Amino acid sequence: MATPKPRALRILGDSPELASWAESLPDAFLDCRNFGHAWYSADVRFDSEQRLYLTLLRCRRCTADRTRRTNEFGGIEGNAYSLPDGYLAPSGMGTVDRSAIRHLADMRHIMAPRKGRRADG
Repeated sequence: MATPKPRALRILGDSPELASWAESLPDAFLDCRNFGHAWYSADVRFDSEQRLYLTLLRCRRCTADRTRRTNEFGGIEGNAYSLPDGYLAPSGMGTVDRSAIRHLADMRHIMAPRKGRRADG
């Protein structure tokens, strides 16, 4: 009996390249796309020229970097991101449906062998 194709890949079926890319994502990338990044503050400095505080945030899972710019009153002026290689789909492939990513992440976690669980169920 053939294993059913995960719904995520059926949703992305009109783009086999995009489906293949999504399936090849590491667990950390899928988790960040599914739940959001797990930011921690890695560094803070004051840029006297711009008169802004620059807070470097790093994701514990996928190692993405985010630089948050805040003014002297704490107002957020903007963010800049640096994502790890492979996090974004290659240019021209289109965008990934978030529900497909969620389903793919759930299926991967369900199918993964769990510590202490017998292979036969």
